[in-house]
Amino acid sequence: MANIQPQVIQNFEAYLDGNRLLGIVDATLPNLQAMTIETQGSGLGGQHEVPILGHFQNMSVSFSWRVVHAEIRNLLPQKYHHIELWGAVQKVDPATGQFQSIQQKIIMRAAPVNFNLGTFAVGALQDTETEFNVSYIKIMEGSDEIAEIDFYNQIYKVGGQDLLSELKGVLGL
Repeated sequence: MANIQPQVIQNFEAYLDGNRLLGIVDATLPNLQAMTIETQGSGLGGQHEVPILGHFQNMSVSFSWRVVHAEIRNLLPQKYHHIELWGAVQKVDPATGQFQSIQQKIIMRAAPVNFNLGTFAVGALQDTETEFNVSYIKIMEGSDEIAEIDFYNQIYKVGGQDLLSELKGVLGL
């Protein structure tokens, strides 16, 4: 079996509602940080921090724009927007030296929480930034699901397996 190695994001596009191109943008993706609790007491040799299965701290995504432009207005209404990032990941097969491009998708439902207009200077980028609170994220590579988190529907899937199915059964969901 070949040891295909990922190398770089060749390029990507940002879409609103799955079809509206958002323009030239850089994205700072969410940090998937678990909620944790510190346990201690009898039977333990000290303090230990454990994750709460399927529960995550606040997730946010930021977009950096060169300048303010008309398409940004479509992201400003305070509601959850369907945003997709479609990227091409360059991979190489070290045995053959052949490159290939694999699609990576980051799909999010996100509501705006911050709109930094940036600076206004002659001959300079405006460096506008929009920040969003993320309630849903799905990460795909080709047709393979890497992870899916949905706060409102209590979904935490890794590789297509719902790690909260037992919890939902216990709760009668």
